[in-house]
Amino acid sequence: MFHWIGRSLLLFMALALAACSPAEEAVGGDALPVQHPSETYGHANGEIAGTVTLEDNGCWMLDLGDGKRLLVFPTGYTMHPEGSLMLSADGTVDVGNGDSITARGGVVSADGFPGVPDGFWGNYLAFCQPPIEEFVVVDEILAVDVS
Repeated sequence: MFHWIGRSLLLFMALALAACSPAEEAVGGDALPVQHPSETYGHANGEIAGTVTLEDNGCWMLDLGDGKRLLVFPTGYTMHPEGSLMLSADGTVDVGNGDSITARGGVVSADGFPGVPDGFWGNYLAFCQPPIEEFVVVDEILAVDVS
């Protein structure tokens, strides 16, 4: 009987892992706070400026002067292999903890964001627990002032 239960459990685990499609894993940029090309965020696209923070828990925030919000990087940004910088797709721009940025983008309330409450962004919001439940969606980083 134990042998049958063990095999059933292994089969269940394999099926559960198979159900996690690569498309779902990639929402938001492979578990990084990066715009996904198939999502729309409903944000204004004006010039914004603020200070980037990489929190101890790995969450990226942007303080626009009135509190920290979750930072969503432009499409194509990836994590530097050492984990302390985000790099542009072409490798010419890097952003790290304490850097001041000027960018094009806008603020979006969490309740209007795709994947909230049950998708990737909802999980990211719950994990990061920002002081202000808003996202700053950045379409383009115009300048970085390294701290």
